[in-house]
Amino acid sequence: MASKIKLKIEQDISEGYIPSVVGATTSFFGVSCCGFRVIDMDDMIGRKFGRLTVLGKSKSKKYCYRCLCECGNITNPRKNRLLSGETQSCGCIRILDLTGSHFGRLVVIDMAGKENNKHYSWNCRCICGNLTIVRGSHLIAGKIKSCGCYRDELRIKHNMCNTPTYNSWDCMIQRCLNPNNTNYDNYGGKGVSICERWFNFKHFLEDMGERPLGKSIDRINPQGNYELSNCRWATDFQQNQNQRVKTSNKTGVCGVSFDKRRNKYLAQIVTNGRHRFLGRFNGLSEAIEARHMAEQKYQEK
Repeated sequence: MASKIKLKIEQDISEGYIPSVVGATTSFFGVSCCGFRVIDMDDMIGRKFGRLTVLGKSKSKKYCYRCLCECGNITNPRKNRLLSGETQSCGCIRILDLTGSHFGRLVVIDMAGKENNKHYSWNCRCICGNLTIVRGSHLIAGKIKSCGCYRDELRIKHNMCNTPTYNSWDCMIQRCLNPNNTNYDNYGGKGVSICERWFNFKHFLEDMGERPLGKSIDRINPQGNYELSNCRWATDFQQNQNQRVKTSNKTGVCGVSFDKRRNKYLAQIVTNGRHRFLGRFNGLSEAIEARHMAEQKYQEK
């Protein structure tokens, strides 16, 4: 009986496949079979398993197939792992997806591939507009934060590094583009952007000039973006006058809020970096009037 089964298997192999053999166990390309048809190599080529597409038999590894992953990598998984569904990618689906993440001046676009079959790299766009490829581990560790433009800016002999003008520009960049910045939620998180020209400090300096003493950059329209037509150097008082009313403020007037604990309206104003308390009032109109009077008073000064 065994010899007959063996003869039948040899005949089937010569034809390129192994049919079902009930009660017998054999193997073909390393996959055991007992009562089931084993898929031959020709049937495997072109088949898709998860993210993998079979290209052919591996030349370097026994019982393995050469497969192309959707990420572009070539891998050689074992046949039994492909058929059982244990292997469905080159390993890329286990990698932390950095797409859309911000690292300094870089925004991750998508995966670039595997570097030297060891490290995964990512396509990134810098705020200056350049595209660059960075190793994922370097992004996470904070070793690389730009395409190299930041280093080049430090080399520019404008003698403006660590000046009030440069600090204002850098703070603008951080609060609009860096999700880790404490003010990001109120700026970049709300859709406030920066014109592409101002990604370069040199152009920002040409358009705005040096920062005057006692002033900082201000958007004329608080709902608008940072661009030449919507920006000015303004005093703290001007900026406080021009603030957006917070969503938590139900009065609709900047500097006027409702004190639930005392059941009264509170009015205040900020001048020269100092919060000035204007009083508590029974009615909303009284609090608004106190705020407007304070604005006129401190504006004259």
